[in-house]
Formats: sequence, structure tokens, C-alpha cells
Amino acid sequence: MIEVQQLRKSYGDLAAVDEFSFTVKPREIFGLLGPNRAGKTITISCISGLLLVAA
Repeated sequence: MIEVQQLRKSYGDLAAVDEFSFTVKPREIFGLLGPNRAGKTITISCISGLLLVAA
């Protein structure tokens, strides 16, 4: 299971991702959809450990 609670990533005063939460259960298919510059890549980078997030 993957569980993300209140993910937040900022660059200075700009909140790229702000309090984003979701849960993916075993054998569940999950898609992350949104317009350009919505924070999809930053979200995946944070949960995969490529970007550091504040605790």
C-alpha cells in the first residue's frame, strides 16, 4: 500500500504541491492526472525520494 498524507513542496513562497493526500491499496490502479504545471512530476519525485520534503 502507498499512503501519502498532506504532501507539501514549496520553492520559496511558491507552493508547488500543497497538502496533497492519497492512498493506493494493493492491486489498485492509480493515475495522477492534471493540467500542465499542476504538480504531478513534483509529487512523483517527492514520493520516490528524488526530492526532499519538509517533515
